[in-house]
Amino acid sequence: MVLLGACGLPVRREPPAGGGGSIVIGLSQIGSLDPPRAAGSSTMAVLRTACDGLIGLDPESGDPRPALAQAWTLHEGARMLSLRLRPDMRFSDGSRVTAAAVREALSRVARASTASPWAGLVSKVAGYSEVQLGNATHLSGVRLVGDLGLEIELSEPYSDFPTVLAHPALLPVSLASLEKIPDDPTEPVCAGPYRIEKGLEDSDLRLSRTTEGASRNDAYLAGGSGLAERILIRSFETPEDAYEAYRTGVVDIAPVPDSRLGEAQAAKAGYSSAATPQITFLAFDPANPATADPRFRQSLSLAIDRLVIIDAAYGDQRRPATRWLPGDYGRGVESSCARYARRIADPAEAKELLQASGVKAGAVKLPLFYDPGTTGRLVAEALQLQVREGLGITLQPRELEGEDVVSSFKARGSTAGVWIMATNIDLPLPDQFLGDLFRTGSAKNVLGFSDRTFDARIQDARTATSEEDIERQYVQAESAVCNQMPAIPLWTSVSHWMINPDKVKFEGQRKLDYLGGPLLRHASAAGN
Repeated sequence: MVLLGACGLPVRREPPAGGGGSIVIGLSQIGSLDPPRAAGSSTMAVLRTACDGLIGLDPESGDPRPALAQAWTLHEGARMLSLRLRPDMRFSDGSRVTAAAVREALSRVARASTASPWAGLVSKVAGYSEVQLGNATHLSGVRLVGDLGLEIELSEPYSDFPTVLAHPALLPVSLASLEKIPDDPTEPVCAGPYRIEKGLEDSDLRLSRTTEGASRNDAYLAGGSGLAERILIRSFETPEDAYEAYRTGVVDIAPVPDSRLGEAQAAKAGYSSAATPQITFLAFDPANPATADPRFRQSLSLAIDRLVIIDAAYGDQRRPATRWLPGDYGRGVESSCARYARRIADPAEAKELLQASGVKAGAVKLPLFYDPGTTGRLVAEALQLQVREGLGITLQPRELEGEDVVSSFKARGSTAGVWIMATNIDLPLPDQFLGDLFRTGSAKNVLGFSDRTFDARIQDARTATSEEDIERQYVQAESAVCNQMPAIPLWTSVSHWMINPDKVKFEGQRKLDYLGGPLLRHASAAGN
């Protein structure tokens, strides 16, 4: 059993609340702000800025921190989570944040009538199937303990579930507001530092500091109160439009599209970048006899010079990926990925592994499928050149025209060879980086990979109740993947932003969070 939340947290300096003026940010493609239906990075950024969930996530590490829940206990082999809400927390309409509002938020995501793309987040909560089928209104596994207590029973062990509760789709909203607009509240009444309101233009939003609400989120400075009095969000059709609005002084913060990166970097003042959790990788069909030996796949990984390709094709738009888990996760626990996935190629060891696999250099020709919309031909040709020069193996670049990469992989199977794919991570969960992609039976395991050692380590991580055990098991699971190398990690994406230093200032050391978005709660108008 482990108690998390209230103890062992770093002391944070708390700047004075209020007096933070107004800032203007340009975003593109903002969709529904109803939490269960929200999708897209821009929409999620709005909800994360304005609203607090049960759990907060540290902007740098993604580690869970107390928010509306002041503490939580994971027990019974990670199949039960007990939470205690902070007293006197209020939604922006002044109504109290209660355990009943939390239960409704979790159950609403699960209901088929909600049509939430995030229903899978609560699929491990007991009673999920009954709610999905319409045989129950609320998740039976979410039990109220008075007004402020909850017990959440899971159908299987899942030690990462506290972090899942930080997802914006699970944000509690005012029960009174749901009664007024039950179908699709466009201005959700959540608990957080800001009230979400429509701007002067229908497409714009205004986040105004709330006076009726009361909330806390220890992941941020000042308890997450937000430093700006108002945040105006201008909505644009494309990132290019938002960037142009920055250049002309219409907005203070805007994303930098890849096509304008050189220009933004040349400006120097105001440019910021951060790695995102998205990993691009080479995928193999395990049924293809030509690539069946793990040593063959490891040899390809060692023949690839990630830095050379990135420098030639991407510049600062990508960073080398030498493992599957993020950053320095599990520091002190050795992973075999360090041996087989390196920033710089190791042709000598690559040739040794190829020879050990029994594959003859020059005897293998494999199509290399890629989506030209996300991967340029220059990248495919660079991979082709490095593998040919390092191992004598021929990769034949082939653009997929009007065909999804994953669909292409499933359709072609072992009749083809190698695909360039990318992950899509929305939470800093090791299980998303590893379990979703490689666990036997996972809906997202499109590779069809299956390994008993890996599955056992994932299961051990899910049932562990101490952070040390959880991290150790996930790193060992990562090693099991690299020992088999069903896919080769290549690089991670990087987000780029322009932030006008004459208009906006940030408290703390960071301007961008672990997802690569602006840390708007730490921003205020310069000069205030």
